[in-house]
Amino acid sequence: MIRKVWPVAAVLVVLAAAIAVLFFFDPARSGFYPKCMFHTLTGLQCPGCGSLRALHALLHSQLRRAVALNPLLFVGAFFGAYLLLRKRLKPTEPDPMARRLVWWGAPVVIVLFWIVRNLPAFAEAVQRWQ
Repeated sequence: MIRKVWPVAAVLVVLAAAIAVLFFFDPARSGFYPKCMFHTLTGLQCPGCGSLRALHALLHSQLRRAVALNPLLFVGAFFGAYLLLRKRLKPTEPDPMARRLVWWGAPVVIVLFWIVRNLPAFAEAVQRWQ
């Protein structure tokens, strides 16, 4: 029994430490967070840009700012939670809709978001919404 608890406990401790660091150190102001290589090389934002800043804002109860920093993070979390819940409720029944959504829909949404978030109109809308 103890052998099964240790890995879970270790993951929870690491997760709690990561959340604490993210809570106390703003990714926009702290230099030890990794930089996005795509943004560094091109000046454009990738689909993941802003995720750490969004999670930091969320930890500080700034939901509107968090969604403005990376809306795809929250869309992905919603659909990920849906897929996990669906699997838990009906573990033996295959879900062809979920399979199509993950394998075809998710990449399309990610690429479209990648394009749209680099348009000037999107940046202006985000600035107004924050």
